[in-house]
Amino acid sequence: MTHAGDSRIPRSIVLGTRGSTLARKQADRVAMLLKAKVPDLAIRVVSIGTAGDRDRITPLPEIGRTGLFTAELEDALLSGEIDAAVHSLKDLPLDDDRDLRLGAFPERLDASDVLVSRRNVPFSDLPRKARVGTSSVRRSAQLLARRPDLVIKPIRGNVETRLRKVADGLFDATVLAAAGMLRLGLDQTITERFSWSDLLPAPGQGALAVQYVAHNIDIAVVLAMIDDPRVRVAVEAERSFLRALGGGCSSPIGAIATAETSPAGYDLVLRGIVTGPEGDGVVRVEMRGGDPHEVGYRAAEESLARGAGEQLRRSSSLRPEQMPLRGKRVLVTRPASQAGDLVRLFRNQGARIVVAPMIRIMAELSREAISALNQVEQFDYVVFTSTNTVRTLLDGYRTRISDDQVFRQDLASRAVAVGPATAETLRRFGVEPAIIPAVHRADGLLQVLGDVRGRSIFLPQGEAAGTTFAEDLRTRGATVTHVVIYRTVEADDSETDGILRTELRTEPLDIITFTSGSAARACAAALKRLDHRIGEGPLAETVVACIGPSTASEAEAAGLPVHIVADRHTNEGLLDALVKTRDAPP
Repeated sequence: MTHAGDSRIPRSIVLGTRGSTLARKQADRVAMLLKAKVPDLAIRVVSIGTAGDRDRITPLPEIGRTGLFTAELEDALLSGEIDAAVHSLKDLPLDDDRDLRLGAFPERLDASDVLVSRRNVPFSDLPRKARVGTSSVRRSAQLLARRPDLVIKPIRGNVETRLRKVADGLFDATVLAAAGMLRLGLDQTITERFSWSDLLPAPGQGALAVQYVAHNIDIAVVLAMIDDPRVRVAVEAERSFLRALGGGCSSPIGAIATAETSPAGYDLVLRGIVTGPEGDGVVRVEMRGGDPHEVGYRAAEESLARGAGEQLRRSSSLRPEQMPLRGKRVLVTRPASQAGDLVRLFRNQGARIVVAPMIRIMAELSREAISALNQVEQFDYVVFTSTNTVRTLLDGYRTRISDDQVFRQDLASRAVAVGPATAETLRRFGVEPAIIPAVHRADGLLQVLGDVRGRSIFLPQGEAAGTTFAEDLRTRGATVTHVVIYRTVEADDSETDGILRTELRTEPLDIITFTSGSAARACAAALKRLDHRIGEGPLAETVVACIGPSTASEAEAAGLPVHIVADRHTNEGLLDALVKTRDAPP
């Protein structure tokens, strides 16, 4: 139903949020802003528990997953349980493969960090070896850069819990976001505000983000009413900086951008920092410009040129001279939300990474897929033909499962993974696949399944996979439930073109990697739009490396030369193929 004054505006909206006091206040603030724009809009706020709320003990860097405070809210969006989700922007993963959008950045409070100390002692006067509580790698590294004598200890819990731990003497001080303290009315307890020269905040800190499902146009219209364009361009620059560095919430990366209107649009100033884990090797950058994505990527490239990659490779035990890809500029074309593992793997071998996502994965939820998962025991096999299938299905539908442990056990006994990468992705969801064929292709799956007459098979796939494999199984006598659960679409032309244009005028690319045919096709189209060709100009000596033969075939069909094809169709296999031929690349 719609609002009487405008057919595009809904009569009511359900906002989802985490259950903490701070999260509720943030959602209430968004509700107030919406009511100010549409006075007779009925708004209901519901609380949804997240994994981060349930586990309040484990230090955040040790949990090892993204979407810790957001995934369950996103699931509720996709299922239709809520119309929009209110997040602290810094909690949101950089990109989501599912069909979700950020409809509004309604406001941003003070983005800085603050110190709360037990005896109201400022940072410089904290006693030697003072115990400072923070679970943020970024905060820890920057604090240690100023005071190496400090003893940094992990601290979890909501704001009130952390303040109580300081008051009780468990810590001498803690560091928190100023915005949260302001929203909770606790600013009187602040001992000291850190300047940006002392402690740069997390990208997106202090900003709210309201998320919705892309096809819900009515919700998009009403959210647009409370969007602040200056906040949007500033946080987009910060998140582009983080994305281009391959970072996340557990990275020692800080950034803050300011945006002022100008006749041409916006004047942006981005300040960024990358440090070693102990506060060593501090790299600071400042970048100006008008386009937030270009500013972010340029700042990241400048940081890497000044040694930030060494700090981000802190987990690597290799010496620089042992890194086979040292100094090579490698273009990663994977969807940004899936590029992290590949970026880290290559960066640990000395590569200088340029991330230009060529495609997006858009989930296509259906009752048939949900029903199949909830009755997984009715199938003899559940066949996973890609890592995207695993992520989309299990991440997108896991809250629809009534008993997660029983479900995982039932699924594990039936799960068939096309190859090791797909199997490893299943394991990350707690599912050990029953079958992995020796040949990591459709024919290998057919061979390992053998006689399927009378067998019931659930086959979730992407739209681009077509129906050939399903029809082959049916021809062999199987009953197949074939469900399309995602579509692959090209990323936004303006963003990818902007990244490529900037990077190719900076210096040549040594290697372009493709892990899917769709990414290869999109990259070929982008290069054509920019009038660039492999073998000419800044791409004169560029090596094209593909994760497997099917990707290579599609790349060649799109007009791209292919120089390297991995024998093992995994990130590690792609790296191995490049390392084996490291004398061939320029």
